[in-house]
Amino acid sequence: YTTYTCSACGDSYVADEVPATGHNYDAVVTEPTCTEDGYTTYTCSACGDSYVADEVAALGHTEETTTTAATCETDGSIVVACTVCGETISTTVIPANGHTPGAAVTENEVEVTCTADGSYDSVVYCVDCGAEVSRETTVVPATGHDYDDGVVTIAPTATQAGEMTYTCANCGDTYTEAIPALTLGTITAPFGGEVVGNSVIFNADDTITYTTNPFGVSALWAGALITAPEWVTAENVGEVTYTRTDPGSEPTDAKSFATNRDGDFFMQIWAPVPAEAEAFVWSYDFDWDGDGVVDQTFAIEVSETVKKTCTEHAYEGEVTTEPTCQAEGEMTYTCTQCGDTYTEAIPALSLGTITAPFGGEVMGNSVIFDADDTITYTTNPFGVSALWAGALITAPEWVTAENVGEVTYTRTDPGSEPTDAKSFATNRDGDFFMQIWAPVPAEAEAFVWSYDFDWDGDGVVDQTFAIEVSETVKKTCTEHAYEGEVTTEPTCQAEGEMTYTCTQCGDTYTEPVPAADHTAEEVTVSDATIFAEGSKQSICTVCGDPCSDPIATEKLVGVVTLGAQALSVTWDSIRFAGSYNVSDMKATFEEGDVVELAIYMQLKTKVAEGTMLDETNAVKLANTFTWKAEYETMTTEELVAALRAEGAKINNYTDDEIIVAARINNVPSEEYEFVFRAAIVRGDDFKGGDQFYNSIKTIRDAVENGIGDGASVPYPEAQ
Repeated sequence: YTTYTCSACGDSYVADEVPATGHNYDAVVTEPTCTEDGYTTYTCSACGDSYVADEVAALGHTEETTTTAATCETDGSIVVACTVCGETISTTVIPANGHTPGAAVTENEVEVTCTADGSYDSVVYCVDCGAEVSRETTVVPATGHDYDDGVVTIAPTATQAGEMTYTCANCGDTYTEAIPALTLGTITAPFGGEVVGNSVIFNADDTITYTTNPFGVSALWAGALITAPEWVTAENVGEVTYTRTDPGSEPTDAKSFATNRDGDFFMQIWAPVPAEAEAFVWSYDFDWDGDGVVDQTFAIEVSETVKKTCTEHAYEGEVTTEPTCQAEGEMTYTCTQCGDTYTEAIPALSLGTITAPFGGEVMGNSVIFDADDTITYTTNPFGVSALWAGALITAPEWVTAENVGEVTYTRTDPGSEPTDAKSFATNRDGDFFMQIWAPVPAEAEAFVWSYDFDWDGDGVVDQTFAIEVSETVKKTCTEHAYEGEVTTEPTCQAEGEMTYTCTQCGDTYTEPVPAADHTAEEVTVSDATIFAEGSKQSICTVCGDPCSDPIATEKLVGVVTLGAQALSVTWDSIRFAGSYNVSDMKATFEEGDVVELAIYMQLKTKVAEGTMLDETNAVKLANTFTWKAEYETMTTEELVAALRAEGAKINNYTDDEIIVAARINNVPSEEYEFVFRAAIVRGDDFKGGDQFYNSIKTIRDAVENGIGDGASVPYPEAQ
């Protein structure tokens, strides 16, 4: 059927009923399986109605049996399964068989030694599968060492023990035992001193006397007695050697020993002690067993504190400290037999002196020139002319022709590095002296010129002399030598000053320098524009004062081109446009100018030839805006946008022109005269151009011929 429903109110009804078509079934067959029945499903393709029919019984399983044999450790099985669907129907378990043990075998044998146990494993395996059934480990104890009676591998000496080595007959292992070292000799002190270890020491508790020893030699003797070991006999004493080392000498070898006394071998050793010596050691290195190795070292040691004496001293003197200019010297007297000493002082060397034969005053080691002294420009004894401050230095009396060459001095000039000199001065009446001269610059004030003397040549400054010149010292010349210098430059407002200075003594005086003329330069006071004159004036570049009255400069001349075009004429309206050159506007206007782009149109009725009535219809369009400096850099498009933003009515523009148009309506049909004016007005200044037509027909002819008259007039002359 069909249901009809109203789209406006929703009312509906049913019509056009059609009879039912009947089912159209499709059959789908489901096949039977081992456990499920089969059947056919019938479904209507039109409405989906369905039913089941044509059932087929299940097919049942198709059986197959699989047997898995049992092993020693794993169960077997009998499995029955369907070959069609794979389902397991039944399973029967076959129990594992168990292992069958075989004969035991030996493994992992470890050999027994003297120090380590041996071992082996007894293992049983299954004869069927080969698996290990049991394992038992047996340990065999170590046998222990079997050592021999020993062999001497290192013979003992006087300096070290020997060694006996024992060896195992089974494994070759060894161990050792020490054989004691041979005994050594001894040292005794029958002649004084004290035995300490292998030394006889003579120190503060002992006195060594200048005497004659058993060998008939006189000296300060320190003695000792050395006895050989008891195993040294007449048979092997020839193997004993010793090396003697005296203080400050090379070792000395000897093969013979000493004297046989009561069956013991011994020797006396005597150390001669120099009187001037302090602590020292006299040593003996003994090789008792003759193997070339030192076995024992004996020594006689004499301390620096040991006392030395004589029955009668024999003194000799020697300068042990040379006297200098700074300190006393010292003479030391020493006994040549026992070294006993005493000292006596040697007086310090005398120093030099400074005198003032050339002026100034001696104060300490300085000659001082101050306000009480006058230094004159003169020539010193060396032929040099200057302002000289002089002094005389005399060497000590002990400085002679033989040692004057050792004297050195270092001169330090004002503001300079020290200068060394080796030579001294002049011999006068047997005394060595030198004149010292300090050149005083004319412009200098206080200064010091110093000399550091090393009289005795030991590299140490012994005495410092100086010439000191005060800032108050007077300076003069026998004849001045003045040179002038401008110290104050003259100007156009004031005199200058010339200062004259004596190049010899520094004396000065001044003279005025006349004032200078103005240095005139023409400058612009105000710039001329196209609307007003400018001015210029001469100004002094030094003081800024005017040098002339202001002089007027002419106005600038600019040109603004205005186009006047007839755009269209109908029977009742006329539309005209004025064009304004942008480049000329930018060259003419300044920041803040109030500018008006104006269009004026007027119709006048002709009453009689040459006579006009009052205007009958007129249109005036004034676009007023303020000129800004930023307009100078704008493109025409940017300028138009800026002027429109200020309210200007601009119709169109080209690359360098702004176009403003206006329309006059209600044009009568009679013959009228028509006046069109395009102008730029700034304040009272006016610039423009007129177009005059004596009839409407003339206007129409102009439009048809594309004629547009223009006006281009120097600005700001009014038109």
